[in-house]
Amino acid sequence: MRLGRYLRSCGLLGLFAGVALAQEPVAKESTTVPSTFRSFIVSDKRTDAKDPLNRTDKLHCLVCENNLNPVVAIFSRSQPQGAEDPLAKLTVELKKLLAVEGNKAKNLAGFVIFVTLDKEFQSDDKRDQLASAIKTWGNAIGADRVVLGLTGQTSEAVKAWNLNKEDDTTVVLYHRMKMVQKPWTFGEGKMTGADIKAIIAATEAELAKK
Repeated sequence: MRLGRYLRSCGLLGLFAGVALAQEPVAKESTTVPSTFRSFIVSDKRTDAKDPLNRTDKLHCLVCENNLNPVVAIFSRSQPQGAEDPLAKLTVELKKLLAVEGNKAKNLAGFVIFVTLDKEFQSDDKRDQLASAIKTWGNAIGADRVVLGLTGQTSEAVKAWNLNKEDDTTVVLYHRMKMVQKPWTFGEGKMTGADIKAIIAATEAELAKK
C-alpha cells in the first residue's frame, strides 16, 4: 500500500517536475521551486534498510519524492565539521521537529545535501570518501529522519537552485512547490543560534497554517 502511494505520488510530480525543468532557472527571490534535485543518498533512516522505500546508496530526487509536502531543504558546500558546527546544530533541531507527531501527520520532510563533489557523483573519485564522512557525521549527531545526500558542485540542479559559491549554507523552506520566503544563505561558520531559531520558527509557523 505504501509503495503504491509513493509511485502515484512520483507520477503526479513527474508532470510537475517536467514543467519546472523546461523553464529557465529562476532567481532566489522567486517563490517557485526552480527544479528537481537528484543526488546520491548517503543516509536515509526514515525506514528500515530493507524497506523498498529506503533510498540509501541510491541516486534519488528528494524534491520529487516529497511532492507538495512542506520541506526544509539544506544545502552545504562544506564537509561536516562535528557536533558543534552550526550545520550540525540546525540538523539536530530539524530532527526534533520531524519527530513531532503532528508534524509527521503533515508530512514534514527535511534533508541536507552536501554540494562537495568536484564532478558528477558517478565520475568523482572522492565520492566514497566523502560519502563515508557524511554518514559518520550523521550517525554521530543522530540525524535520524533527516535524509543526507551528496552531489557535484557543477550539476544542473545546483545551477537551477542558484546555490552560489559564496554561500556555504543555503536553507530553503518550501511548501506546495512554493518557497515560503526567500532562502537563508550563510558564509562558512556564519550561521548563528538565532538564525537556527528563526528557521525552525518559520517552519513551525508554516505548519500551523490551515
